[in-house]
Amino acid sequence: MHARSLVLLFAAVAALVALTFWQLRREDEQGAQVDAPLLEGFERSRVKAVRIDNLERSLQLRLERTSQGRWMIVDPIEFPVEAAVLEALFSSLETQRLRPPLVEDLAKVGLAPPRVVLELTEEIDGRSQLTRIEVGAVDIGEQLVYARRDGRLGRTERALDTVLERDLPDWRAHYVMSFDPRSVVELSREGRMELAGEAPLPVELRAVLDGEWRATAPFQAQLDARAVGGLINAIATLRAEAFIDAPGPLDFYGLERPAVRLSVTDASGVTQSVRLSPEPQGEMWYAKREDQPYIYRVSSMSAGMCFPPSQGFVEANLARVARSEVTGLEWTYEGRSVSLALSDRAWRATGREGERVVLDAAVADESAVADALALVEQARLGGIDFARDLTPEQVRGRLVLRLRSGEVAGDLGAAVRTPDGVQGVEFRRDGDHVVGLLGEELLALVRRDASSFQSLVLHKLLELDVSFIEIEHQGRRRKWLRDDHGHWIREGLEGEAKEFSRWVDRLLSMRASSMLQRGAEEPHAPLTVSLVTFRGQTTSFALGLRPGAQAPSTHVYRSDSQYAVVGAEPYTSLVALMVAD
Repeated sequence: MHARSLVLLFAAVAALVALTFWQLRREDEQGAQVDAPLLEGFERSRVKAVRIDNLERSLQLRLERTSQGRWMIVDPIEFPVEAAVLEALFSSLETQRLRPPLVEDLAKVGLAPPRVVLELTEEIDGRSQLTRIEVGAVDIGEQLVYARRDGRLGRTERALDTVLERDLPDWRAHYVMSFDPRSVVELSREGRMELAGEAPLPVELRAVLDGEWRATAPFQAQLDARAVGGLINAIATLRAEAFIDAPGPLDFYGLERPAVRLSVTDASGVTQSVRLSPEPQGEMWYAKREDQPYIYRVSSMSAGMCFPPSQGFVEANLARVARSEVTGLEWTYEGRSVSLALSDRAWRATGREGERVVLDAAVADESAVADALALVEQARLGGIDFARDLTPEQVRGRLVLRLRSGEVAGDLGAAVRTPDGVQGVEFRRDGDHVVGLLGEELLALVRRDASSFQSLVLHKLLELDVSFIEIEHQGRRRKWLRDDHGHWIREGLEGEAKEFSRWVDRLLSMRASSMLQRGAEEPHAPLTVSLVTFRGQTTSFALGLRPGAQAPSTHVYRSDSQYAVVGAEPYTSLVALMVAD
């Protein structure tokens, strides 16, 4: 490169560096003089209208807020405003600041004339106030832009300029519908999908929210709330890819008799409906709200999210509840009924065979109850038959899950095996007119008798709580208590009763090998035991041989409420201890 050219290049770079340094220094010197909010005390709730005049884009746009609080484009077309863009505009007006200018020649900073003019009409104390903001050239560094607010010159962040640089389609609302998905209480879907080479697929579905979502057509059944919520969200977020401003006759777009019609109704009774039809030989769908004149083009993917098969909305879970809400589980099947009920923080089991009570509120094994509840919580309906209901003659039983705020219940039908080998029991949820199949685990559950849930724990006490133990056998009575060292001694004797101490744990915590039906017979050659606590509470029971048992060595336990088979010990050893002296 020629020496002269190098000198000129270095001079230009030095000049640019000097200009930048001078600009930054001047900005620091003047920062405290003009730095202030772009709009003092701005409140978006007071804004009634917005006018944008973008000279570079030849765009003149006016937005107004309706009496219902909805923002609409009123010029050059009438159309709802895209909420996200309006939010970006108001956010920048609330946060941006006006900094000191470095150049005050309006022509040099792009303000004679301005590139963009923004006018805000606010209502303050019943009077309209107009605020004018002019946007000019981008400053050196491209972080700030020159702006003039009501004649006051300065520089502000480019976020406002970025919002105002949008074209008309960006300001138009892209969501076809305008409702809060959480407010919907009714849903309707009509029509059918035309599938190439296949029979048309009906998409009819009518549903209402009454505590839970229920279908009223084309079948009656409880619906999966999450699946319904997904459909409602798909309708709410149906998004336009393009706009047709002068649509003409609806027949041209297939919207006079649409392929699908979707309607939602909110809690206040307001209904919004949209018609949808596919473009002929195209990849897009036409969409039109029935309460508006606009026609949109939406993607096939966005439209397809609104058309999942109606049968897939049926609630397949038998119960979606928290375990803490469950207070009972009952079923009747094949002449046998079982009731598991939570009472005083303990589960109790009751069983009947026909009208005869075979188990009356016996303490239930908590692990067995937990397993039963887990089966119900995990059970899912399969093979749902939408064309079938259970007649009274086909009902074989009933299943009820009791909750603190209601119940989940339904009728049980026959035990069946499907052609593909799946075994289960027919089930129809209360209020449904469809029949599903609960798996073989549920079938096995409703065939169990109540005794399989009865707790085998006969009693259980802590040794530290027991004051003394008294045993009576064939007229002899012995009493054991603890000395100051915690050793068990027999009343009237000195020294630790080591042989007796071996059986204390077994006496304080006894478990049956099986429970027996209560009868009039008493244990043969009984050993009567009384466990007395320091609070004066007594647990009494008898150990002995079971009368009439084929095996004479069958040992039983008998108390006021329980009758059970137990092991030979500690009965045999304690009897020997009682007759030893």
